[in-house]
Amino acid sequence: MQEETGELLQAWLRLTGRGRQKGDTDAQIRQQLEDELADCLAQILLIAERFDVDVEKAAERKWFKYLPGDNDTENKDAGNADE
Repeated sequence: MQEETGELLQAWLRLTGRGRQKGDTDAQIRQQLEDELADCLAQILLIAERFDVDVEKAAERKWFKYLPGDNDTENKDAGNADE
């Protein structure tokens, strides 16, 4: 995982102009970033599968609670039932 995130960081630095371009076009660098993101995501999903982690529930618990309007889900649902 550490190797993959390092490669992702390298691609991100190159895409944002903070790393050596190595003669690659912007499109090639963009594709490298996409490929490294896919590698990291695959590694994360494999870890989640190995340890039986529900990634969607974990993301909702950890991240989605900060989205505007999502803190009062129960009241919104109750309001929709009256319509």
